[in-house]
Formats: sequence, C-alpha cells, structure tokens
Amino acid sequence: MILLLILLLPLITIPLLILLIILLLLILLLVIIPLLLLLLRLIILVLILLLLVILLLLLLLPIILLLLLLLLILLLLMVILLLIYYIYYY
Repeated sequence: MILLLILLLPLITIPLLILLIILLLLILLLVIIPLLLLLLRLIILVLILLLLVILLLLLLLPIILLLLLLLLILLLLMVILLLIYYIYYY
C-alpha cells in the first residue's frame, strides 16, 4: 500500500503543480497586467502633458523675449532722457 502510494505520488503532485502554475499565471494576467497597462497609460499621459507644457513655453518664449526687449528699450530711453535732463539743467 505504501509502495503504491509512493508510486502514485508523482502522478498526483505533477498535475497539481501544473494547475498551481496555471492559476498563478491567470492571477498574473488578471491582476498585474492591467496594473502595468494603467501605469503605462499614466506614464504616457505625463509625457504628453510635459510635451504640451514645453510647447506652450516655446510658444510663449518669443513673446516673453519681446516684452523683455521692450522693457530694456524703455529703460534705455529713460536713462537717455534723464541724461538729457541733467545736461540741460546743469
């Protein structure tokens, strides 16, 4: 009887092991892969948002530079006017 049990044990455990592996693979497919897909979606979304921000900054950069240039010109003009004022009145 014991010898028969020892002989039958691999015949019982191998299909059980295969079933266990199949169940683990199913769990992996049902749980981890959707999580990975969600993570991938989040990463893609963040990358798209970063790209949009960079594009917006690139679009706004000439405007900002023009405003700075205008400010610089106005400042230069004020300095020239102040110089003229001081030269004229002293």
